[in-house]
Parts: sequence; structure tokens; C-alpha cells
Amino acid sequence: VSASTTLQGYIRVSWKPSPLDSTPTSYIVYRSTSSNGTYTPLDTVTVLYFNDSVSSTDYYYYKVSAVNSIGEGNLSNYTYGYALGPSAPVAVSVSYDIYPAGILFTWNKSSGAASYIVSRASYASGTKTILDTVSDTSFFDTTVSAGVTRYYFVQQRNANGLTSSYSTLSTSGRRLARPRSLMVTGYLNYLHLSWSGSTTNGVYYKIYRATSSGGPFTILDSTITSSYNDSVTSPDIYYYKISSVNKGESEQTTSAGGYLSSPSFPDMVSASSGSVAVISVVWRKVSDAKSYKLYRSVSTDFTHSVLVGSVTDTSFTDTVPSDSMYYYRCKSVGPFGQESSLSSGYVRGVRSPTSAPPVPESFQVNSNNSSYIYMYWSMPSGTLVNYSYKIHRSESESGPFAVIDSVTSTSYYDYVSKTFPDKYWYFVTSRNAAGESAPSDTLSGSRR
Repeated sequence: VSASTTLQGYIRVSWKPSPLDSTPTSYIVYRSTSSNGTYTPLDTVTVLYFNDSVSSTDYYYYKVSAVNSIGEGNLSNYTYGYALGPSAPVAVSVSYDIYPAGILFTWNKSSGAASYIVSRASYASGTKTILDTVSDTSFFDTTVSAGVTRYYFVQQRNANGLTSSYSTLSTSGRRLARPRSLMVTGYLNYLHLSWSGSTTNGVYYKIYRATSSGGPFTILDSTITSSYNDSVTSPDIYYYKISSVNKGESEQTTSAGGYLSSPSFPDMVSASSGSVAVISVVWRKVSDAKSYKLYRSVSTDFTHSVLVGSVTDTSFTDTVPSDSMYYYRCKSVGPFGQESSLSSGYVRGVRSPTSAPPVPESFQVNSNNSSYIYMYWSMPSGTLVNYSYKIHRSESESGPFAVIDSVTSTSYYDYVSKTFPDKYWYFVTSRNAAGESAPSDTLSGSRR
């Protein structure tokens, strides 16, 4: 008795009749799953072989008995054999960055296949997990996450339930994912978009734009590259989303926003007195500026500055309302209205005066020093200009008074020769290019 080990899907058991037996009328074939196990009759045949269609490629053990008109003879010694499984299907393709809804796995039809078992692994040599059993020659996996690489395998199963080995396609599949790492960079004339995406042939990208982060987003353009320049014409913020497209469109990225860059701020040069009632302000040219905005303030912190002019030149003549000190800073304006920050420094200027200055205020004389007489005063109320001041002195209250000095500060030390009880009388006047003020109060003082 012998059993085959080379046949696909079944085991052929064959034997020769014993020369000691009278002519048998039939044979009974027995089978067990181990050599010393329980043997169960499979069939009764009249020929010298039996084809056992097994459902496994495990070892099977066989014994045969002969039957004649008298009865059944003894069982033969055992033999064993095994069946070869059906051939593994030939896997054809697995989609990579083609379908946004899943991965398509296909294979060739196998002769004798009743169904196909589809499995998946994280690596080519990784642990395989059965996904489904199908009758077709393709499988669309919708359970895999977008952008995740997976490997696919298929086995055929014949009508007897015998299963082949795995297919050997070694390429991976991936579900088409949305792009990653969207960035928007502003330049003077356009916004530059860049992202990371698929390098698979056939993939392109749709670009969506909105004027608010919450949308609505409308399609702007499409491109096969992973970057795009949007020539916007407004300094407003624009928001973008990108999707991948092949045989279907992926989800869109989260939105990213950007706006046009601004030109550099100008460097201030000077603010000089012009003709009566005006100040001429000058700054340096900025190469990428289309125009400039000039701001004026009465304080260096510019908390209450006002826009006094918008020009394309690098100078401006400002008609100012008073003889006060004024401070100036400037902005550059780009081709689409985008503005720079204010210039880092300021220039100050005062117009040519139109009238004599006001009288100095709060004039005081201090007589508490043995070496000098100290006097001080305040600038006229409501002015921010440092005038020059003339110090007038006399040894008599009724005069005559002579100018003893001219200063720009609001205090003075007079080192006189006489001491108390001798006295000196003083008053001060403010002075500018247009004239001199009336005198302050006249006060006396002495060295003590």
C-alpha cells in the first residue's frame, strides 16, 4: 500500500492484491490522522486505488482491507501521504496614493479557486491579519488610515477547503492622504504656499482660498507641484486649504493664513525750519516702497500722532499750527497698500516763528547763598519750544536794567560782588527769531 505526496488537492492511495488471497470482490480504504490512531473507513472500491480529496495539507495515514464472498480480510500495514495545496494566486497590483477612500488590491484568477482569502501586514515580513474572504479577484480596503503604508497578500481556497500559500507581491499600498505641513509665506507681491505631499505619478493638488479662517473656501487653482504662488492684490489676510487628487479627492488640510509682507520702514533724515509756518521733513528712499505716510506728534512717544501727508517723494512740507516743537516718523507703503511699521527713530523741528514768544512764567529769585544769587522760571504755558532767555539786572528797582547774559536753560546763577544789605533787581524775557517777549515780574535778591 502506498500514498502520494505530489498531487495537488488530493492523495492517491494505491495497492497490489495479495497473492495469497482468493480473488477479492472489493477493497475498503481506512484513514487516520496518526499512525497509531483510530482508522475510520472512507470508502469501498473495486479498483486498486482511491483518490482522497482532503481539505488540509497535513499528513494522513491509510490502511486497506480486501473483501471477498466470505468476508473482509485483515487491514494492511499503514502508509501515509499528503496533498499539495493549490497554487498561490499571482498578485498583480496594490494601489499607492491613488484612492482617497482606501487601497485597491488585485490578483489574477486561479484555476480551481472557490474563494480567496485576503490578508494585510504592516511590513512585508510582518504578521498577517485576515481581512476578508471574497469570490472576486480584487479587494478594496477601506479600514486602513490615510497615508499609512500596508502590505497585502492573497490565498486561494478550492472547493474542498484546501488553502494555498500566500501570494508574493512585495510592493506596498497606501491610501491617498491629504497634504501635510501647509505653510503660507508673505512676500511683497505674492503669497508663497508650500506643503508636503505624495510623489506618486498622477497625483495633483487643489488649492482653496478664503478671506476668513472659517471660510467659505472656494477653489483657486490646481498644481502638480507641492508649492504655489498666489499673486494677491490686497494687504488683507488670506486663508488656504489644500487637497490631494488622483482617482478621487482627499480631505483638505487644516487652514493656514498669510498676508503680503511690508516694505522696510524709512530712515528719517531731518526736519528743518522752512518758511514761516512750515517744517520741511526729509527721509531716505526705500527701494520696494510705492509711497510714504508721514506722521506728526507733539511728544516723542507718538501716543497722539496724526497723519499729515501721503506722498510718493521722500520729503514733505508740513504746515504746522503753532511755534511748538514737532516730532516726525514715517511709514513705507507697498504696491498693494501694505504698510511698514513706523520708522524706528524720529526727527524734530520747529517752524520759523510768526510772532515774539510769550513771557516766561513763575519767575523766582533765591537769596540764600553767600556766593551767588540763583533765579529760575518756567517756559510759557502751552509751548514745547525751548526759547532763549535774556537776563536783565539793575542795582535799582527803577533801573536802568542791562542784559547780563542770554541762556537757553530756565535757570541762572549770578555771581555778584555786593552782599546784603545791597540788592539787585532782575527780570527775564523770552526770545525767538521773530522778536522778544515782554518782561517777567521784577524781583530782587542779595548774597547772604
